[in-house]
Amino acid sequence: MTKPMLLEQALVLSIPMTDLFFLSRVSDDAAAAVGAITPILYFAFTCLWVVAFAGSALTSQRIGNDDYDQANTTIGVYGLWLTGLSVLAALAVYAGGPVIANLMGLPGTINTDAVTYLQITAWMIGVWGIHAFTHSVLTIYGLPHWNLVANSAYFISNVVGNSVVVFGLFGAPEMGLVGVAWVSVLSSLLGVLVAAMAIVIRLRLAIIWSRVMTEFRRHSRQLGRIALPSIAEPLSFDGQMIVLSAIVAVGGATELAARAYTFNTFMALLIVTIAISTATEVMVGQYVGARNYRKANAQLHQSLKAAFIGAGLIGVMFTALAPQIMSLYTDEASLIAMAYVYFGLSLLAEPGRTVNIIVGNSLRGTGDGWYISVTGILFSWLIAVPLAWWLAVEQGMGLVGVLISAALDEGCRSFIYYARWRAGHWQHKNAIAREGLESSR
Repeated sequence: MTKPMLLEQALVLSIPMTDLFFLSRVSDDAAAAVGAITPILYFAFTCLWVVAFAGSALTSQRIGNDDYDQANTTIGVYGLWLTGLSVLAALAVYAGGPVIANLMGLPGTINTDAVTYLQITAWMIGVWGIHAFTHSVLTIYGLPHWNLVANSAYFISNVVGNSVVVFGLFGAPEMGLVGVAWVSVLSSLLGVLVAAMAIVIRLRLAIIWSRVMTEFRRHSRQLGRIALPSIAEPLSFDGQMIVLSAIVAVGGATELAARAYTFNTFMALLIVTIAISTATEVMVGQYVGARNYRKANAQLHQSLKAAFIGAGLIGVMFTALAPQIMSLYTDEASLIAMAYVYFGLSLLAEPGRTVNIIVGNSLRGTGDGWYISVTGILFSWLIAVPLAWWLAVEQGMGLVGVLISAALDEGCRSFIYYARWRAGHWQHKNAIAREGLESSR
C-alpha cells in the first residue's frame, strides 16, 4: 500500500513547494504572505480531514470484521458529513480568514497579499473536503494507485497553470499571486474529478441510502468517538502555527520569508511519514477489527522504523544542501547564509514529528485519542508557545528561537504518545470492542 502512496504524497506535498517557488518568482513578500497565512487554510482543512480520517478508521474496522454492508453504510454517513462541512468551511475561510490575517500583524503589502490569497483559495477548501472523501475511499478499498493518478493530474495542471500565470507563457497576462491562487483552486478541482470517476467506474460502491439515513445517528455517534478527540490536537497544532507566524512577523518580512521557505521545504519529509502513516492506519484498523492486537502492534513498530529511515535520509540530504536549496527560492544573502541553521534545527524536530504522526493517528484510529489530545495540547500551549515567544522576541533569536521551541515540542510529545500506545488502552476502545461490550449487556 505504501509504494503508490509514497508517489502520491510526493505529488501532494510538493504542490506547496512548487507554489512557493512560483510565488518567490513574484517576490519574497508574496511568498512570505502565503507562508504566513497557510496555517489558516490548513486549520479549515483539518476539520474536514479528521471526519474523513475517522470514517476511514471505522470503515477499516468493519472490513476487518468482514462486515462490508456496515462498511459501505459508514462511507455514506461520513460522505454526507463531509459534503455539508466542506461548504461551511469554505464560507468560514472566506469571511473569517482575512480577519485572522489582520490580527496577525503582518506588515504592509504582505497583509494585503495574504488577504487576497485567502479570499480566492477559500473555495479550494470545499474542494479539499471532497478530496479527503475520495482519497479515503480509494485507500480503504486497496486502490491507492488511483489517488496517484488523481494527484498527478492535480500536480501537472498546477505546475503548468502556475508557469502560465507567473511567466506569461503563450501570450497570457502575468497575474502574479492572484493567478497562483486561482490555479490552485482549479487544479485541485481537476484532481477530485479524476478520483470521483475512479470510484464510480472501478468500485461501484453498494451504498444503500435508505440504510444510511436509518442508521445515520448510530454511525455518526461512532464517528464522533474518533473524530472529536482526533480534531482537538491537529486544530491546536494549526492554531499554534498561526500564533508562531505572528511571532515570526515581529522580526519582519525577511524572517517570514525564511520560515516559509524552510517549512515548505521540510514538508517533503512528510512524503514518507504520511504515506506510511496512512497505510498503517488502515492496516492497524483491520488488525484491530479482527482482534489481532499482536499484529497491530508489530505493524506500528515496523512502520516507525521505515519512516525514521526514509524521512531521516531526506532530512540529512536537505540539510547538507541547505544553501543551494535556499538559493532556489531567493537571492537574499542573509537567508542563504542562515540556511544551515534553519534546516538543521528543522531536522532535529523530525524524529519526534514522525512518532507523533504515526503513533498519534494509530491511537486516534482505534478510538484512544482523548489522552494524547489533551496532554499534547496542554504541553504545546502552556510550554512550547510561551517558550517560542521568550526565545524569539524576549531573547531576540527570531526564527531560530521558534525552531528550537518546535523541536522541543515535537520531541516531548512523542514520548507521551508512545507511552500511551505501550499502555495498550487502544485494544479496548475500538468500535468492534465497544459494540461487543454493548451487545453483551
